[in-house]
Amino acid sequence: MKKKMAFRNYGYRECDSFAAYLEKMASKGWIFKGWRFGMIFEKEAPRREIYDVEVFPEGDENDVKPEPNTKEYAQYCQEAGWELIDSTRKLCVFRKIREDALPIVTERERYENIREAEWKAFRGRLAFTCFMAVSEWYALLNTDFARNIFSDIWIAVFILWNLYFLENAARCVSYLFWKSRTEKMLEQEKTPFYGSRVKGSFIWEAIRKILSFAGFLGIIAMVLLLADSQTMSMYLVFSVGMLLMAVLLAVIRPSREWNMLLQAIFAFLIIFVGFSVLMVSKAENSPIHKKNAQVIENRYGTGELELTDEWEGIFGKARRYNVLLPEGYPRTDDPYDENAMICQVYQSPYPWILERIYSIYTKEEGEIPPDAEAWEALQTEQSRNENHTIVKYGDRVLYMTGKKDLDREEILFIREVLKLSQSRKGNTNIKKTSA
Repeated sequence: MKKKMAFRNYGYRECDSFAAYLEKMASKGWIFKGWRFGMIFEKEAPRREIYDVEVFPEGDENDVKPEPNTKEYAQYCQEAGWELIDSTRKLCVFRKIREDALPIVTERERYENIREAEWKAFRGRLAFTCFMAVSEWYALLNTDFARNIFSDIWIAVFILWNLYFLENAARCVSYLFWKSRTEKMLEQEKTPFYGSRVKGSFIWEAIRKILSFAGFLGIIAMVLLLADSQTMSMYLVFSVGMLLMAVLLAVIRPSREWNMLLQAIFAFLIIFVGFSVLMVSKAENSPIHKKNAQVIENRYGTGELELTDEWEGIFGKARRYNVLLPEGYPRTDDPYDENAMICQVYQSPYPWILERIYSIYTKEEGEIPPDAEAWEALQTEQSRNENHTIVKYGDRVLYMTGKKDLDREEILFIREVLKLSQSRKGNTNIKKTSA
């Protein structure tokens, strides 16, 4: 027998539109048989069928087939003249089998079932996306700004979480508008139509769908344009794993309990495999781990330089170095050697970014370090109580932790090593050493 699969996703507020779609398909000879990966239709003689799509309040979002309580509900409905075809989540599709079939529920009961199911379906997602959006803004507006602003992946994730929150916020507004309008109709003893014919909420639904589509395009852009090969491999594992999970669960249609357990197992395996692939790929390909410390010889002394991390994005780039001052060379095994400096250099063509980074690192009251003029910078400050020094140039900011009160020779050594010199006079010889 000829079959076809349709991929349509109807929400709880679209029960009547769903029923109308099934009746239209039946008039063309495509009879709805249930859900698998999509909606399954079988080819038969065209005929007129009457469907009723109801929300079963005792159903669950993890239901992928009729559960025992749903079957009990179906027996009650069959006595009223309606046959259960299939169910998923809280949606139950009934076909009219008697001309004198009675309504399954009253209009008020139907509205309450749909209202409650709709609210429960997205309130958790609304709260979660709100929490994630607030978290991303917190990370942007606090000390993580100095690193995140130079990561295109982080910026893409930041935009996506805010789009997801706006989508759910639009859905919430649409829900409240629909709720108010439907309750007025019931008070006027009118029969609401649950679906696309509902006027007024169209604008909010259109906004929600546009935001959802924008989020989807954002994910594609993030993977194809921004992700490196290591991140790409992780996204590939996640995508393939989620697709396989969705197909398998749709085919076997487990019970509610088994569905929840299998989802948890799949999620753990997908995350474990994805991050394992990412870690192995980074360990094999990361250029940072292939570099050794370098011995630096210049006119200000001999020290060491080691690049420990770097990141670059559309707003600029940042690098973290370990710098050993000449007084500490050759390096000892003392992990607290005051001559071992951690230097972070942030470079950007956007002054507001550098201003923001400088203000973050100078929140506490500081002081001008001795020999500050040797930096030849726009601004220089060091912490009064901690070993932190911040230096701002026109196109970059240097943040250092380690020794305080650097003398002129040490400052000039660091400037030469990190290429912060206003001039390029003098020779710098770099040679590898086995660190």
